[in-house]
Amino acid sequence: MAKDYYQVLGLSQQASEQEIKHSFRQLAMKLHPDSNSDPNAHDLFLQLNEAYQTLSDPQLRKQYDLQLQRFKNGDPFAFQKRKVYQPGPKRPTDPADISEEERRRRYREAKIKQEKAIFAEFVQYRPYVKILSWISLGLMLVFLLDWGLGKASEPEKLVDVIQSYEPGSQLRCEVQTPQRILPIRCNRVELLTRGDYLTFYSTPLFGKTYRIIVQASPDALSSAQGSKSVRFSPKPSIYNIFSFFWVLLIGFAVGGLIFDKKPDFQFRFGLGMLGLIPLNLLMLYLS
Repeated sequence: MAKDYYQVLGLSQQASEQEIKHSFRQLAMKLHPDSNSDPNAHDLFLQLNEAYQTLSDPQLRKQYDLQLQRFKNGDPFAFQKRKVYQPGPKRPTDPADISEEERRRRYREAKIKQEKAIFAEFVQYRPYVKILSWISLGLMLVFLLDWGLGKASEPEKLVDVIQSYEPGSQLRCEVQTPQRILPIRCNRVELLTRGDYLTFYSTPLFGKTYRIIVQASPDALSSAQGSKSVRFSPKPSIYNIFSFFWVLLIGFAVGGLIFDKKPDFQFRFGLGMLGLIPLNLLMLYLS
């Protein structure tokens, strides 16, 4: 059964736009479920809204008037939606029949589609990668400042070179001065002689000794004589041979900040930083 929207609004088919709007407002206040206790008020209110949405739009009203006229003339299917013919799927084209230009166009479209899919997949990780980048740069700034502000101790007289075997027959070597005992690489023992003076370079923040200078006397470096003067690192650490770890971390951090248009690359830099941050902290602890 077709709905007569004009009857729902209590108007004739010749009603003007102002009359339609005025009638809708009055009936909406009367039939609103919040102010009408009638059990059918909700359904009537929905019909009222449907009628107003159709008749207030000139194009929809014109179409509705034609359907209503056909229905009154005896067409019972006037308000039924007609099926629109949809052509079936095209038969696949033989690849040999595709021109080179068409093949290139399809390739470009597929590539663009793939890039959009990659962008949508990895762009969600962009904020986290940037946070990791700033954390990495902050850590490296602290590390570089600590290294750059390293100070030399006063020359300390070498009392003894201690060599001992740890469990597992591993040789352990240490230098002893009146102020400290410090482990060193055993292949540096031959450079030392009891009575030498050792100057230790240490970082102020983490207190890591990263260089030792061996002198025959406390003022050997300042003299013009060709006296004994040797410098070496006490052991492999992030301050010397393993410094490339923090150089890598800086590179990954910069990459994580500048590759905004390549979120897949940015994501890989983030994974690299997740591995390099704890590795650098571990190397700093072992230094």
